[in-house]
Amino acid sequence: MHFRLPFPPRPHTLSILPESAFAGDEGRHLMRGRKVGAEDLQLMLLALLEKQGSHGYDLIKALDELSNGYYKPSPGVVYPALGHLETSGWVACSREGAKKRYELTTAGTEHLRTQHTRAQLLFKRLQHASKRMAWLRQAMDGQPRELGPEGEDLATGWLPELVDMRRALRMALMKHTDATPATQRRLIAILQQTVKSIAALDENPGGSTSPATKE
Repeated sequence: MHFRLPFPPRPHTLSILPESAFAGDEGRHLMRGRKVGAEDLQLMLLALLEKQGSHGYDLIKALDELSNGYYKPSPGVVYPALGHLETSGWVACSREGAKKRYELTTAGTEHLRTQHTRAQLLFKRLQHASKRMAWLRQAMDGQPRELGPEGEDLATGWLPELVDMRRALRMALMKHTDATPATQRRLIAILQQTVKSIAALDENPGGSTSPATKE
């Protein structure tokens, strides 16, 4: 009997993000996972337009550069998204010769304000996916990693030790996939404290990285 794993993830989500997309046949899953849902793409376009008005080509180029070449949407995807944003009243369009220039409207600015956190997270995840691509490409090609003065991989900025710890965490959880409810609750408590400690780094970037104590 053969079982088929559910890859790639559903295209209606930002499927460049899930860790599962990098399991198994890494190169194949990475290439198949570069899909962004329509709403997420529209939100990223709004965020780019908040900085400055742009032509559609410039927006495509900006996404390409932000993801280090990992995600470059086609004009056939971007222009319909811009058309939807214009219909929604969030973007205004004007002619500059043969080109169209898009600007964020007041309504678009307000909508983006309510989605600010989500937009930031989308860009962070996009950048993270592009770094994972660079990291795995080096591994698959057998390229030696060039390290910076603090031991960071120059292609991604990641410490190899951090990548190893993330892999170790996934393996540790996988080994407990058939854990009893009691053990799962213990795992939840451990992960909650870990997440709390990591989140605290945003509030105190230069402070202690010691785990948060239980309340």
